[in-house]
Amino acid sequence: MAARARRFKVMQSPVQQIFRCLAERLGPNKAFPHGRAARALEGSCFAAPRHCSAGNETVAKLHQHWRSSRGSGRSDCNRGAKAGNKAIPNSDSPELGRTFQIKRGNTMKKILLATTALAFSAGFAAAEVSFSGQAKMGLKYDGALEDDKATAHSEAVLYVAMSGETDTGLAFGATIDMIVENNGDLANDDTTVFISGAFGKLSMGAVPEAEELGGLSDIGWDDLGSDDIAENITGDELDDYMASSLDHNVNYTYAADAFSISISGKIDNANTSDGDDVESYAIGGRYNFGDAYVGLGYAKHSNLDFDGAATDGPFDGDAEVATIAAGGTFGAFGIAALYADGKIDNNDTGADYDVKSYGLRGTYSMDAFTFVAAYSKADMEDFADDQEIYGLAAAYDLGGGASLAGGIARSKAADADRETVADFGITMSF
Repeated sequence: MAARARRFKVMQSPVQQIFRCLAERLGPNKAFPHGRAARALEGSCFAAPRHCSAGNETVAKLHQHWRSSRGSGRSDCNRGAKAGNKAIPNSDSPELGRTFQIKRGNTMKKILLATTALAFSAGFAAAEVSFSGQAKMGLKYDGALEDDKATAHSEAVLYVAMSGETDTGLAFGATIDMIVENNGDLANDDTTVFISGAFGKLSMGAVPEAEELGGLSDIGWDDLGSDDIAENITGDELDDYMASSLDHNVNYTYAADAFSISISGKIDNANTSDGDDVESYAIGGRYNFGDAYVGLGYAKHSNLDFDGAATDGPFDGDAEVATIAAGGTFGAFGIAALYADGKIDNNDTGADYDVKSYGLRGTYSMDAFTFVAAYSKADMEDFADDQEIYGLAAAYDLGGGASLAGGIARSKAADADRETVADFGITMSF
């Protein structure tokens, strides 16, 4: 009982304030008013108990006093009540017991409703659901396409964030990203559910792969693909060459001050396709110092079914990738770098391929302008075509959550000619 009393002490204190409010406003020798005066007094106390002082007793004790007063007709908190009257706990008015007995039919209903409402509202007090969003519209250009090189693009994304906290202090929640592109159907972009506490944070759903603790951001208004080439063999990017998915759906992260470590993996679920027996896990660590960071990661993948996207495919194989990333912000300048080194084994022929991908991205901010330059390359040996891209981008902050952005880049795959990709548009955040 003592533990329960302490736990609800803060949550239920407004009930105690209601009693004290009535006692303070009536005074020690005044009877309960009737008619409009009574309704005004009840309304002011029940509607605005914050104006009255709160006592030190918990609700558990309050209810205990009330129960004892119903049986004995007296209360230690109201010894001046006349015999036979129902005493009201935590009241200094001897008349309040009598007047509450008279008004019990209405007043006690209000007290019951107030305590019930408080009990229900307390369950939601620590829970929050928030909404935010982003929308964009603009033009995209891809010189590698034979037709429709320039296209219009629009999209709207709704972000839903839900969070709460248990009685023992564990945080829990979920995030849902819903997207509509080019006036198409509403689609689930990402959904993640988590619980966290002193032990760390456990997430399921659309989680980051653990070795991606320092990935690169793309350039341009709607992304020109520079980050995809730099991260060509990290995270789930390697599944571009596969018939199955490398998406991890479980992630555990523990952070202590400036250091954090993550472990993630792929566990079969109801959405796993038949015959998908891919095994994949990753581990990564990151250390932040000031506005800079450095991260290390390692991933292991087994039972991969590479398809015709691989030069030497299709075949069954395994892969392992080590990653290092670093970056930071130094005044108006920012820089980020990523290097990944991997090995892919062809289990059908016994061949293996040494593959690498890396990238560098720099930014400079001046007033409302931000300028970006990027370079990325993927050396895929004989496993797949090499890729390379470099480009420039700029953004102007219009204020109020809106910004203009655009970029242009030159990309190359294998021995093909370089092609130009570009975009320009407006982005709106809500």
